[in-house]
Amino acid sequence: MLRKLVVISGIIGLLVNLYGCIGPNAKEEIKHVSEVRLSVTSASINVMEEIVLNAEVIPENAENKKINWSSSDENTATVNSAGVVTGIRGGKVTITAISIDGNKTAFSKINVMVPVEGIAINITSGSIAVGDEIILNAEVFPDNADNKKINWNSADESIATVDENGKIKGLKAGTTTISGITADGNKTAQFIINILTGFRINFITASS
Repeated sequence: MLRKLVVISGIIGLLVNLYGCIGPNAKEEIKHVSEVRLSVTSASINVMEEIVLNAEVIPENAENKKINWSSSDENTATVNSAGVVTGIRGGKVTITAISIDGNKTAFSKINVMVPVEGIAINITSGSIAVGDEIILNAEVFPDNADNKKINWNSADESIATVDENGKIKGLKAGTTTISGITADGNKTAQFIINILTGFRINFITASS
């Protein structure tokens, strides 16, 4: 009989403890932030362009998921409370997301690039003899543009060819157009070349 009472008493105590854990007065465990992750950890944007960084707070059911954002150089790029980064001037910057709960951090490296606005060739037309060569000088602007690469092509390569440095070679008599196209932005400048036979011409005539 005594043994039965002890067992019953033990069961009652166990039930009381269990009710205290799951009953109406039980306190839920607060889920704290353990990690922050960003959707983009590195990217390149142009001046005045935007990119959105999405912050993932772990665990998903963390009680306080608020994030503060900051830029290492707001003269280069800014970031708002929604994680929207805006390029201000050319340069590199680090964007930091930090959780209010636990100060957990994540970073994104942003390269702000200066885009090409245009291209100009120093002259717009000229003549050379068959077999002669001439190099075109092209200016990409602004001067601080990040990517100044120019792709050259000839409208008729049977008349004249042009290489990656803008050097034209006359192949046969005729007229064709040489185009310089920027890799950034596809800005275009053109040069009309006349290929002549019978004599050699070692100068270029610019149009008025």
